[in-house]
Amino acid sequence: MDDRLLLALLRNIAEGFSANDCLEDIQVDARGTTRAPAAENSAGDAYSVKISGITTNSTTLAELMTRLTQRSNPPMNVVLQSSRRDALLDGQVMRFQIVCEKPDNKGT
Repeated sequence: MDDRLLLALLRNIAEGFSANDCLEDIQVDARGTTRAPAAENSAGDAYSVKISGITTNSTTLAELMTRLTQRSNPPMNVVLQSSRRDALLDGQVMRFQIVCEKPDNKGT
């Protein structure tokens, strides 16, 4: 597989983060079955992105998840795995872990 899918996923994540968010860790598992130019959207591709980070509060976390869901190409389902409020020297922040995966295209 070429790197188009990986680069598209990384672009989605980078564009989804705002000044309120800080990426701590990212794990990407991206696999493709074709080398065609449109491979990043092909039915055989599979991907999962695990993201750990910090944001200001639960509202900014919800906004981040919404941006990742609505603006991503290829599309991603975004699921919150965990979140917790942590105290830092200058206040409190929200630590989070989310998973972004390829949506199931089980159609109607």
